[in-house]
Amino acid sequence: MIPILPEWAPNLHPLIIHFPIALLATAVVFDLVSLFTRKWAGVRIAAVILFAFGAFGAYASFLTGRNAADALDLPASAVANVTDHADWAEVTVWFFLIYAVVRLFVLWFDIKGRRWAQLRVHVLLFIMGAGGYYLVVQTADRGARLVYAHGLGVKPVMEQAAAGPAVIEPPATPGKTTGIKVEANGSWQWGAGIGSRQAFGEDFHFVQGRLSDLRMETTEKDSALVLRLESGPVLITAGDPIASVQAEAMLNIERFEGTVRLVHHLQDSLNYDFLEIADGQLRQGRLQDGKPTIFAEQALQPTSWSAVRAVSDGTHFRGYATGEMLTHGHGDAPDAGPVGLYLKGSGTVLLRRLTATSLR
Repeated sequence: MIPILPEWAPNLHPLIIHFPIALLATAVVFDLVSLFTRKWAGVRIAAVILFAFGAFGAYASFLTGRNAADALDLPASAVANVTDHADWAEVTVWFFLIYAVVRLFVLWFDIKGRRWAQLRVHVLLFIMGAGGYYLVVQTADRGARLVYAHGLGVKPVMEQAAAGPAVIEPPATPGKTTGIKVEANGSWQWGAGIGSRQAFGEDFHFVQGRLSDLRMETTEKDSALVLRLESGPVLITAGDPIASVQAEAMLNIERFEGTVRLVHHLQDSLNYDFLEIADGQLRQGRLQDGKPTIFAEQALQPTSWSAVRAVSDGTHFRGYATGEMLTHGHGDAPDAGPVGLYLKGSGTVLLRRLTATSLR
């Protein structure tokens, strides 16, 4: 059986993306030539056909590109560029799909010899098409950065990612918790360590519930802080508000029955975005005035330890578990807010790490 993709290709996107770029560029050139060779109707017809095929190719490239991005475990440094690339691509696709329909409509008038097909109309359409190619350039520029600056889709980089990045835990200080390490851009990380139980109230702000609602102990075996709800729910946060963020928690919920939420863009206890594990599902959504809206969900069977990650950049929301993207939803861009953790239920949660990374 002949393979659909060559061995070197990570997905279909790089095999087809250059065709619409070339088709649309050639269409613009043919359109310009047609303005000076009006007696050669075939030149304008060829330009319109190229625009139509270019628009179709752009749409196919957009779909394959979205699938390619969803299949990758994106590094935090590349998320903003992926979002920008996707947003520019979507605008480009819609522009040329509409533009191609308009050109086919005008071509029909041109063939019929109607007044709409006069020179000034073609000049205006050429300017629109040439201006629209600016969208292609901007989209391609961001796509090139993903390959040449971030290595997305490049085999050696993908193999390194598949091997799993080394988990760097903050060093423990004898007799004192590792505490929260804050970077200049607002990113922060918290790791369980010696003294975590005693300093937990200093590390986190309780938006909902109180410190006395948790019974805590440390476990050297798992290098984690054990959280048992005495009553609840409990919602804790840390750090300053972040607009574009990647939030991640390393936790074990095998002995917990209830809801665990990785919270981000928190405004108050009734308004925030979240990535939730509950009832065997990974759900990504938004709590607004206490009412949840689910953007996307996927079945999830938690393993002993799970790296749960929520990525929110603009109108794009992605949810990962153990290095695999399971949810990708869309909604209005939220206001900046801090990152935190929400617990509701019974049993114990083992928390090893909680981080917030500013993406822009």
